[in-house]
Amino acid sequence: MFLREYLYVDLDKVSGLASQLYDGVPEKASNVAARQRKIEADLKILRGGSGSSSQESIERNLGDSLFKDLEADLESMGLLRDVSDELMQIETWASIEELAAPGRILRITAAGTLFQPAQMSDAIVGISTAAHGLSEMGVGRQQGATIVPPKAKTDVQKRSERAARESAAGPLFPEDLLPSGEIVPIMNVPRAQLSGMIRTARGVFGEGVHLHLRPAGHDGPVVSARLEEGRRFLDSSPEVLISRYGLAEQEWTVVGVVGQLGSRIVPNEVDDVTNLDGSLNRAKFVDLVGNFLGQTAGLVDLPRSPGFSIIPLALYRAIGESISID
Repeated sequence: MFLREYLYVDLDKVSGLASQLYDGVPEKASNVAARQRKIEADLKILRGGSGSSSQESIERNLGDSLFKDLEADLESMGLLRDVSDELMQIETWASIEELAAPGRILRITAAGTLFQPAQMSDAIVGISTAAHGLSEMGVGRQQGATIVPPKAKTDVQKRSERAARESAAGPLFPEDLLPSGEIVPIMNVPRAQLSGMIRTARGVFGEGVHLHLRPAGHDGPVVSARLEEGRRFLDSSPEVLISRYGLAEQEWTVVGVVGQLGSRIVPNEVDDVTNLDGSLNRAKFVDLVGNFLGQTAGLVDLPRSPGFSIIPLALYRAIGESISID
């Protein structure tokens, strides 16, 4: 048995599912040494029977423990399935539709990465700013090196600075906050390269925290999930994810509902979005947009076949050493 460190719980969805099982979500419950549940044949009403040798119980708030109880009950009723082992086998993905049909509730434990674009952009700006500051302090300059006076600014630099001044009163993009100069000192990285990284992250990834699980290995299919802000980050805010968990793979467990399977969209599948009378067919237009987005090769937040997306109810990892309870 391991302790759990919850990073994310969607209490709205968890409470919605629990209310269907428990005929409403109780504010308090009895926490006793031993508890047994009886499930009626129709699987619609779940009544709890509790008992202990001392017949003592304490009241507790269900806010943090509601998901754990719901997870155990869904699994006992056959409504939740752990597919971690199956997804490790690459042959499973050939018929992934049978295992991960949209709407099913799954639990997946696998190596995965967390990514928050806004935090990454702030980190790049901070690093480049610090590099400029260290350079101005003389750090990284070779002993006896001759200080060369700055060259006259090019027309491109002048236009860039002028545009920055003109837009200073308006909203700034993260890349606009990078210090000026073609090369970031000490790092010896072109400023344009860092700006491109920030622009790409801002364009490809939406707001929130993105989870990418690869159960079949680093080059295998991806199970993607997006953790929405405001749902409830139990352990940390999105702003400190990199400092706490980094960008490297580690083992995560996600419990959620399958959103959609990655599809192979045939190019030019939709070439006419009008009705017979020449008016716009709204459904065909949606198909056209979907066809276009499906060909963007990862530039939009859609799963790629044979991967799939999952709508997370909770995300956690095991912490501490394994313990046994007698």
